[in-house]
Amino acid sequence: CKEAIRYSRWTGSSWVSETILKEGAEDTAIVVGNDRPLIAFAGAYLGLVERHGRKWTATTIYPDSAESVALALEDDGTLHAVFSSYGSESMRLRHRYWTEGAGWSAPVTVDEPLGYSPDVSLARYAAELHVSYYDEANGALKYAHRTASGAWSSEFVDTPVTSGSIPPSQWIRMEILISPTTTSPTETCATPLSRQDARQTGTVTIRTIAPRT
Repeated sequence: CKEAIRYSRWTGSSWVSETILKEGAEDTAIVVGNDRPLIAFAGAYLGLVERHGRKWTATTIYPDSAESVALALEDDGTLHAVFSSYGSESMRLRHRYWTEGAGWSAPVTVDEPLGYSPDVSLARYAAELHVSYYDEANGALKYAHRTASGAWSSEFVDTPVTSGSIPPSQWIRMEILISPTTTSPTETCATPLSRQDARQTGTVTIRTIAPRT
């Protein structure tokens, strides 16, 4: 279902809403830098809208169709987009980043084939990127990590997915969280699947969220 995008902001006394895109959004992601919102949307193509004063400007992140998207913004203004897009036979996880003066980098494939990928979650910590996503081709929850040097690696978190009786197709969203600790790895099954893994940069926690049954 491809929906419209509406943006709401608090004026100090009330909420003001406006329609940014009338239709075509399969998934959205938002970050805010210098009090300026940037909203990415996946659909027939991967686009980005940015608010300048009272006006919105639109650009294209990736010209081909995309299923899901996540954003992360660095302190220097570098914008990262991780998204699932269609390859020749299956979905693939890709990454692009934007820098002032250079624009968007060439797309890099992080992982493929994925089958259908219902959600992607992205977090940035200590100049590194952390991504959680579902790999339908292997029935697995997976984790990808990008070092400060730009090298990507991926690994299985849970395969086959054992999140109770709730299939991945019913997940509302996925979250990846980074906390600045180096505690030993622990595992919990609270929501309905949560895995914590100690990294040099902190503790990575992946959560999948679904309706109560």
